[in-house]
Amino acid sequence: MINMNYSILEKETQKRLLTRSKNHIEKKYGVALKIYALKNQLEYQRLLEEEAQRNPYNFKFVFKV
Repeated sequence: MINMNYSILEKETQKRLLTRSKNHIEKKYGVALKIYALKNQLEYQRLLEEEAQRNPYNFKFVFKV
């Protein structure tokens, strides 16, 4: 579970969320993504970036109002 303050959606907060998402994707699917990138002649970092941008919507968030 991730606790984030959404009253501040600055670039720094978005960057932190994207970095966290990248780490999560790389730990969970890193090997499979590397194999997919090699088979389809894609850049691994670009593929990781695209998946990380889609991934934050899968986290469970706690909102404090």
